[in-house]
Amino acid sequence: MERDEPSALGIDDLGFLDAVTDVVITADPAGVVIHANAALKGLLGWSPADLVGQPLKVIVPDHLRERHLAAFAEHMAKGTARITGGPPVILPARHHDGHEVEVELTLTDHRMPDGTTVSVGVLRDLSTDRQLEWTATIAQYHAVTAEVATEIALVNDVHTLSDASSVLLRALTKALRWDAAIFWLVAENGSARPADYFHTDAFTDDFKQMADPGLVTVPGRGLPGRVIKTRKPAWIETVADDPGYFRRKRAERLGITTTFAFPILRDDRVEGVVELMSREPVAVDAGLLTIVAEVGRRVGEFLHRRAAERDVARSDARKTAILMSAFDAVIGINHHGTVTDWNPAAERILGHATKDAVGRLLGDLIVPEDLRESHRQGLRRFLETRRPRILGQPLELRALHADGHEFPVELAITQLEGVEPPEFVGYLRDISERKAVEDALARSRDELFRVATTLQDSMLPATLPRIPGHDVGVAFRPAGDGAEIGGDFYDVFQLDDTRWAALIGDVRGKGVSAARLTALVRYTARAAAVEAHDPVQVLGLVNQAILAHEAEEPTFCTAVYVEVDLSRPGTLRLVRAGHPAPLRLAADGSVSPVGARGSLLGVLEEPSLTASEVDLAVGEVLVLYTDGLTEARTEHGMLGEDGLASMVSEVGGTSASVVADHLKRRTVELQGGRTSDDLAVLAIKRLATDS
Repeated sequence: MERDEPSALGIDDLGFLDAVTDVVITADPAGVVIHANAALKGLLGWSPADLVGQPLKVIVPDHLRERHLAAFAEHMAKGTARITGGPPVILPARHHDGHEVEVELTLTDHRMPDGTTVSVGVLRDLSTDRQLEWTATIAQYHAVTAEVATEIALVNDVHTLSDASSVLLRALTKALRWDAAIFWLVAENGSARPADYFHTDAFTDDFKQMADPGLVTVPGRGLPGRVIKTRKPAWIETVADDPGYFRRKRAERLGITTTFAFPILRDDRVEGVVELMSREPVAVDAGLLTIVAEVGRRVGEFLHRRAAERDVARSDARKTAILMSAFDAVIGINHHGTVTDWNPAAERILGHATKDAVGRLLGDLIVPEDLRESHRQGLRRFLETRRPRILGQPLELRALHADGHEFPVELAITQLEGVEPPEFVGYLRDISERKAVEDALARSRDELFRVATTLQDSMLPATLPRIPGHDVGVAFRPAGDGAEIGGDFYDVFQLDDTRWAALIGDVRGKGVSAARLTALVRYTARAAAVEAHDPVQVLGLVNQAILAHEAEEPTFCTAVYVEVDLSRPGTLRLVRAGHPAPLRLAADGSVSPVGARGSLLGVLEEPSLTASEVDLAVGEVLVLYTDGLTEARTEHGMLGEDGLASMVSEVGGTSASVVADHLKRRTVELQGGRTSDDLAVLAIKRLATDS
């Protein structure tokens, strides 16, 4: 039953990771990236060649870098880390263009052939496909189950739970990244006692006291007894707090914090219990409990089959490969392309009985007619050159069912080692349901974009009134692809024969709640401005309306309100409420901020607001804007007020529309064409005549 330990992989051996859809990044002890696979480009926008040689912190958001550097330094100094070797954690990563991407991170260490320990991180995209989380759980179940089944299947003499226990515990501890495991063998009367155990370097040999063969439990007693009674997995997050854990004192001495257990079932009877333990606290993971419940059932079924087949001749490498992959269609193929094996899942997925499939050319059997020549050429090219172009790489393509219809599948082909002439095993999965979900998601996103665009447009004035003696221009761009409703807005409206008002602002939040608050602010300001001749009173009434607004979470708004009065040519009255200072572009190209800063709206019963008078000479422009411009992330950091002022100075002597469009266009360009926040600009230029 002994097997050789696998040799350590070096950096030059990691090219196969380019076939993996998740991002895999390897860093040296100094935190410098030494390898990344091809999936990096799709998730974080970096090409692997550009990231190699860079410090890991370049993919860590600014607000997390200090914590990251401290944790990495502690890990490399002490060999410990809170998440290394533990369950995946969810956190943000920094995309090459600066925006954050929510990822799931699994972190582990790997010893290189030269003795150096490197850190290996696996990142999975969580920013989309939330509706496919169940598919991801099933995929993880396949991975863990396949790894455990592989370990057991590689040992020929395993027929019973006692035979399998040492291999099972080692494989589960490795696959699930926990510190130790104990196997409890259940007797016919329901009692159980420890029959085997395994622990990593996290424990010393003293761990054996947790698996003393003299310990006996019965249904309902302790964690194993609870699992025996309920036939379901159970989790204890903090052993020290669980009075029913009868080995609590031993666990505390060994530093065991969290444990969970699951049953090995055969025909709904608990034949054994596997208990896993961690020195680090681990929160209850419902997904993991679902996975191990299936693992326990599959292991029980597997060993039941092994026992029934104990007198059958040992399977060769081809049969072992099929046995290890009993969850998808597994097809054996020889060097002629002829089917040699066809498992029950292949019968179910492709519609051909095994007796009808074996002996036929795979291309004639399941490959659509328009793809058959490419299939034949690919096999011929491999036999001539022995250079695999698709081996080990999952491919999405069309398959032909026995009834003649075509459907989408995911196919991966591997070559059996040590077999000549070459033979292959194909692993095929029907992805019709996944594709249907993806198509539905795409349609939903399209509809969401249409609704968001329509609602966003309805929140802004369709046309702007003409203010005599002034030129008014606006520019607006929603964040990202425009599918999410933002909180930036602007408005221009006439008050009476001589007065006009301009308003720009930014409400808290996104989506429908932001749309409701935006409408409240705009229409309250319009109504208040007609009655109140004081800009401070106008925003004071807006403040009262926000405070009275019922919302699920706190709301507030920043704004700038400007009044243009033709009876006072060249003088504007302006109030700022927590909003970035407007900029005045003088005729000589100089730029200066104007307006006294005031309180946010919707926070205080009596906000501090001050009206300022701003002189605007002929040819000068007053620029109002939202923080999507000043907080734009460029390759040199945030644009900031100085950067925006520099951009404003570039367009002196032009129309208000040109000023607004220039600021929007340049801000988008500096962010690589993608914006992380709404952009709104409202420019007012004084003309030579008031007519």
